[in-house]
Parts: sequence; C-alpha cells; structure tokens
Amino acid sequence: TYSIPLQIRYKDTKGGEYEVMREISILVEPKPEFEIVSYYTEPANISAGDTGVKLHVRIRNVGSEKAESVSVRSTGEAEVPFDFDVKSDYVGNLKVDEEWTAVLKFDVDTDALLKIYQQGIEIRCTGDRDLGDYNVYLFDKMIPISVSSSSSGTFSVPGFEVLFVLIALFVVFVLLRRKR
Repeated sequence: TYSIPLQIRYKDTKGGEYEVMREISILVEPKPEFEIVSYYTEPANISAGDTGVKLHVRIRNVGSEKAESVSVRSTGEAEVPFDFDVKSDYVGNLKVDEEWTAVLKFDVDTDALLKIYQQGIEIRCTGDRDLGDYNVYLFDKMIPISVSSSSSGTFSVPGFEVLFVLIALFVVFVLLRRKR
C-alpha cells in the first residue's frame, strides 16, 4: 500500500482561503505479465499449401507474480490463411522471469498470397493462488508470419526461369545450326 499526500487549497464565497492535507492510499498488487521473447516456424520458409507447420512461441513472465496454469493459444484472424490443427499449448506454471516455449501446429491454405500475416496469440493464466490471487489474466499479442514462396513441392531458385529459357534457346540455336 502506497500513501500519496494530497494538498487541497480553496477559497470560500467570502474570499477566505483554506488548506487541507489529505492522504490517499493506493493498493498496488502484484500480477503476472507476459512478453513474447522469440518465435519461429518449422520449416523456416513457409509456402501456400504447406501442411504440418510448427510455430514455436517462446514467452517470459515479466510480471511481479508467479503465473499459474499458463496456456498459449492462436486466435482466429479474418485474413490469416492458416488452419491450426493444434490451436493451444499448455505451458504450466511460470515463476517471475521464467521462460517457456509453446508449440502450435497449422496448415497453410493453398490459395495463400505471398505476404506477411499478423497472427494473433493469446496468453492466458491465473494469478498465484498461494498469494490469494484467483484472477484470470489474458494477454493478446501479434506475431508476423510470412508466406514467402510458391508451392513447397516446386523447385524454385530466383532467376532459374530466365536461366532455363536461355539454355533452351541455346539448344535450339545449336540444333538449327547443325541442320544447315
């Protein structure tokens, strides 16, 4: 509990000045708080039509209280072309400054555009019951996930198509020259 002094000065209708000192007590309670430390997908580069993509999300309790029954969950975003097979992962209890990695699993729609999508992540926990904190806390975060290449089954190297066309033209030129 913190006490904040409050000095009040005022005048009455006859012009008399008064000063009153009061004190306001503020109760500051500890609570868990989370941040996403890091994240990555497996495979690192994902494509339209990929299946079984794993999203690893590392979280840290940066609050001032132990978090109990922590879980990490993907939230449904309208424009995101990901279909989560494993939408949530139970983490357990995390002490202050403790980290853990949750793993979610999803498929990428076959018609996904090549761009960066903002995937919603919800971290849910309860407070430290040993301290009498039975509150449920929700933390909404966003993770950018990039769909960066075409179909995963296609061999794709930047400039490969141009090289292929040049080789084909060279072969045609050599064949025409041999016929003459």
